[in-house]
Amino acid sequence: MVKKIKVLHIIPTLTIGGAERQLLSLVSGYDKEKFEMKVFCTTSGGALHKEFIAAGQEPVIFDKCSKADLKFFIRLIKAIKRYKPDIVHTWLDTANIWGGLAAFIAGVKVIISSERSDGNKSRLFAFITKTLSNIFTLVICNSRSAQDTLHKKIGIPAKKLTTVYNGIDTSRIPPIQSIRQSSRDTRSEYGIEQDDLLIGMACRIDVAKDLETFAKIAEKLTGTYYSFKMLIIGDALFPEEKTYKEQIIKLLDDKGLRDRIIITGFKNDISKEIGMLDIYIHTSIREGLSNSIAEAMLLEKPIIATDAGGNAELIEDKVCGIIVKTGDEQGFTDGILRLVSDKELAFGYAVKAREKILRAFSKEVMVDNMQNIYLTIKDRGK
Repeated sequence: MVKKIKVLHIIPTLTIGGAERQLLSLVSGYDKEKFEMKVFCTTSGGALHKEFIAAGQEPVIFDKCSKADLKFFIRLIKAIKRYKPDIVHTWLDTANIWGGLAAFIAGVKVIISSERSDGNKSRLFAFITKTLSNIFTLVICNSRSAQDTLHKKIGIPAKKLTTVYNGIDTSRIPPIQSIRQSSRDTRSEYGIEQDDLLIGMACRIDVAKDLETFAKIAEKLTGTYYSFKMLIIGDALFPEEKTYKEQIIKLLDDKGLRDRIIITGFKNDISKEIGMLDIYIHTSIREGLSNSIAEAMLLEKPIIATDAGGNAELIEDKVCGIIVKTGDEQGFTDGILRLVSDKELAFGYAVKAREKILRAFSKEVMVDNMQNIYLTIKDRGK
């Protein structure tokens, strides 16, 4: 019998986010004849904990309680030594730091880190990322944009960088026809008229999503002959995000936009909300590769997004959507009005967007790409 490759994944939490969703897809879809996988959470579980258990993974929670928790670090090193992984794969900055160092001290020969942002970092984190790249066998980005930034701006050698695009788990998305049929009821739940133009964005309420521009778009659309509403599908999870949410709510109050913009709050499944939209927009100023944009593409929505991070790698401008500059509220507004006035164009973009996701950004493609990396790299440290 061929010995299975043991891959240990280290991630801070299992809260709902892009990296956490991708890891869930990976550990629920890998080839169990070739691999054995385990998940360590450095800090806590989260909303996705039960889904990991349902996928056959019982995450080990380490309850890291401070930025410099040395007792946690020692426990992590010992746990890695006991598990004896062939590969350690860390996800997100704090896990890259703590998990990468612990794996190195534990004697793991193949250590992979994941960069899930656009690659732009503060001076401190840029220094840490460059320094830690010396102990990583490979750094996996989720966009070519991030890969280029890490090489050109931070100085990580090109040979240590690669890209694996996010994959959407199409099995958890209801069929389009079902979504369309339930759209009327979903709109009624939010008090939205059936003939209102409905524009929305799914995201954590975070400064990187530039919800100020989202509000400016609503201002510009006010006064057009369209009756419209706008939806922010998501909520603030962390303290700094909650502060930002308060600032956005005050901004909406000051501009008289509270009746125009609805904040849905946290949603474990965003397909119903995205499904009732007429147009999906994404105003982020920083992005890795957006899962929510990909989900909107899968649900056949016409999309307008900024050129931040990997957005333009998902959306081919003027082919399966519209790309505008970050902070360009006028570009968004013009794009919305164009899509509303040319339904054939909007439909064409939406159909091609769905085709692109099914062809190149499915869960199956992502899992295959990750497994191929593990198979190729497993002996590099010997």
